[in-house]
Amino acid sequence: MINIYMRVSIIPLIFLVGLIFAKPLEFQLKKNEQNSNSLQKRSNLILSLKNNSDTYFSTAIEVGTPAQELNLIFDTGSADLWVMDSKNKHCIYNSYKNITVEPVINCADLLTFNSSESSTIKKVSDARFYINYVDLTYAEGVWVTDTLTINGISIPNMQFGLALNATTPVSGVLGIGFQRREAVRGYEGASNEFYPNFPQVLKQQGITDVVAYSLNLGDSSSIIFGGVDVNAYTGTMYTFPMVNVYPNVVDKPATLALTIQGLDIVDKITNSKKNIFNNKYAVLLDSGTTLVSFPTDLADSMASFVNATYSPAESVYIFDCPANSDSIDFVFNFGELKLHIPLTSFLLLPEGDSICGFGVLRSRNSFITLGDSFLKNTYVVYDLDNYQISLAKAANNTDKEQNIIEIPSDGKIPGAIMAEDEIWTGNVASSTSSARIETALPSTTINTESLKTATSGKIVIETITKYICNKSS
Repeated sequence: MINIYMRVSIIPLIFLVGLIFAKPLEFQLKKNEQNSNSLQKRSNLILSLKNNSDTYFSTAIEVGTPAQELNLIFDTGSADLWVMDSKNKHCIYNSYKNITVEPVINCADLLTFNSSESSTIKKVSDARFYINYVDLTYAEGVWVTDTLTINGISIPNMQFGLALNATTPVSGVLGIGFQRREAVRGYEGASNEFYPNFPQVLKQQGITDVVAYSLNLGDSSSIIFGGVDVNAYTGTMYTFPMVNVYPNVVDKPATLALTIQGLDIVDKITNSKKNIFNNKYAVLLDSGTTLVSFPTDLADSMASFVNATYSPAESVYIFDCPANSDSIDFVFNFGELKLHIPLTSFLLLPEGDSICGFGVLRSRNSFITLGDSFLKNTYVVYDLDNYQISLAKAANNTDKEQNIIEIPSDGKIPGAIMAEDEIWTGNVASSTSSARIETALPSTTINTESLKTATSGKIVIETITKYICNKSS
């Protein structure tokens, strides 16, 4: 999913590496190697996840032959890779004879893909590629295959959407969510055919044993496909079943959601405590969302504890900046695991005055979304094959070298404890005649006087994009 102030989220790719054994594939800040137990030297492919002013994370990949570098928004909540073509007629000064079509977007700071310069690009079919956002932006074009290059490793014939007409002002999106979330259904000219997206290809090529990856959005932001860095978290890791929030649409989970059982707020100075809720909610862990969102009644209750009031004009809670924001903890109760997240993580800091924003948004339904402001404090393992999510507290010490272990095909991570949670279908499931699943997406800036944040450079209003899901496993 995706949801930051001026951007979208999504993303795919593949890797052909001639190794006998499946190994972790890592996107991080540098390239390294580690020794395997078989005495064979095995390399982790590392690609940077760049923190862009605390609003979203992006990653650089190269597309085509010769390779062209693109900066794509990284998103766990969607499943497709799409890139903007340099001939996009909505771009000012595009490469298509300077013909610009309304609405106009400024692509001067974007890296776009010149598809006519690639000798390896191929059109998949006459099917249309299309993603439409509720804020009326969209990306439209064709499905193609081409070579992706990551740190010198070439990945031929990867399928992605080539946006020939796009009003969404991003270079593209790399989505690594469930394959059934691919934007291949529900619009005129759609292919109605799912295809292997990036995580699926890694498993098909024997690079990983399982469609699973671990995410660390701390100081050294990285994602490891097929592996877990045991030095990146502290305490015990617990593994929870995913929750199917759309049981009337799909038979198995289609979103990276699990169950939260309660939320408390504690002031360590005054020893005061407030229970926000102590019943089950489905909660989405989404790297494509900057802040967190709760149903309105819960968000209001959270805001009242810090004496924040809702501003309809700004669509955000505002309050006097606290003298000691480290004294207040939000205690997220997942059952066996309770994670303490400081108020600092949800603080939207002003540039000039003493009025702060409270980085908790009102949700339009009973769904809870925990975005980057929460994830920066948490180490998360998403296992799409076994429909489970593992959580632990992120380690603050970034000086330790990585210690990567593989995620086995059965999903039982060494050292992690299987939680006793019962599998349930969530509390936001809804039936629709078109079998649509809605995913929060990006792109509306709240009109505040430049509120800045330790966890979000601007404040975002959640918008909705629709991805079609097939009722299949």
